[in-house]
Amino acid sequence: YTLIISGGIDEKDNGQRIDIVATPNPLYDEAKISYSLETRTTVTVSIFNAGGQLIRQMPPVFQDIGFHEKIIEMQEFSAGIYLIRVDSERDFGITRVMKN
Repeated sequence: YTLIISGGIDEKDNGQRIDIVATPNPLYDEAKISYSLETRTTVTVSIFNAGGQLIRQMPPVFQDIGFHEKIIEMQEFSAGIYLIRVDSERDFGITRVMKN
C-alpha cells in the first residue's frame, strides 16, 4: 500500500506543502520517493528515525518545476519506522515508511 502524509505546521508554514509518495511501503533495501514542485527551488531530503533523530541528509540539489523521483538506499538501516522529509526553500513535506 502507499501512505501519504503531508507536512504539518512549522517555520515554513505558508499554506503550501510538498506531497510525497514513497514506494514500496513497507520496504526492504530502498525506497523511491516521488514529489512535485510548483517552483524552481533547492531541495534537501532528510531521513529521521522514529525518535525524530536525523540519521541521513542528502546534499541540497537545485530542481526545476515538475515531477521528481529519487531512490533512497536504506539497506544499512535496521527494521523500523522512518520519516522522510523533503524541504524546499519555502515548503516541505513528510512521509512515513516502514523498513522490514
